Amino acid sequence: MDQKLKTVSKKLICDECKNEFGLEDKKEGDVVECPMCGMEYEVMLIDSDGEMELTVLEDEK
Repeated sequence: MDQKLKTVSKKLICDECKNEFGLEDKKEGDVVECPMCGMEYEVMLIDSDGEMELTVLEDEK
């Protein structure tokens, strides 16, 4: 099950550790990693206001 998240003011609150971090200069398809816990997200969509929709990347263990 894919989990989609939306940014607020180009910041994301990590779904895992609840750390907030910025997403400046990202493009659709970029993978971003939470600096605190390492959870990875993929930028799926960037709207006309610059807000982003991201999805959690599943661990391949």
